[in-house]
Amino acid sequence: NLVRFDGADRKSLAPVSRRRSGDFALGLALDGDGRVYAAASEGGEPGWKRGTASSIKVLSPDLEEIASIPAPFPSLNGICFDGRGGLLMASSNFSFLLPAGTVLRASPEALVRAIGGEPLAAVPVFRDGLLNGLCVLPDGSALAGNTLNTVWRLDADGLAAGRLLKP
Repeated sequence: NLVRFDGADRKSLAPVSRRRSGDFALGLALDGDGRVYAAASEGGEPGWKRGTASSIKVLSPDLEEIASIPAPFPSLNGICFDGRGGLLMASSNFSFLLPAGTVLRASPEALVRAIGGEPLAAVPVFRDGLLNGLCVLPDGSALAGNTLNTVWRLDADGLAAGRLLKP
């Protein structure tokens, strides 16, 4: 469930709207117009891992559904918007023996077409291990977290700019 809270300050926050967006809603991102994008899965853990029931839910700021975009990527996790308005999505096969994680990018134009009902056109921009968490930085680059203890910095084009951390 997604819950929107509102209040005069953090001590007075209260839920004002709710939306169920599948069995899982693992990644959340806001676009420049305040719409909420949620990486969701309806297929329980098996559907999520296979990518057969994954989608990107596009919601209004009040959590009303605008669109549900099929996103047939296995283990869809973190999502964020890059500095150029493209949606980055972390996908992984969650195989510790043969990890195959991918960060995919859908351009702003591809998102508009997908919200209109066309298939989501997303291209792989980076591959590494078991990718899951994503966040955008003020300069438009992004951090991509890998369950295998690595964090990568991706430049505005999504290409690896360097390994930041390996504990």
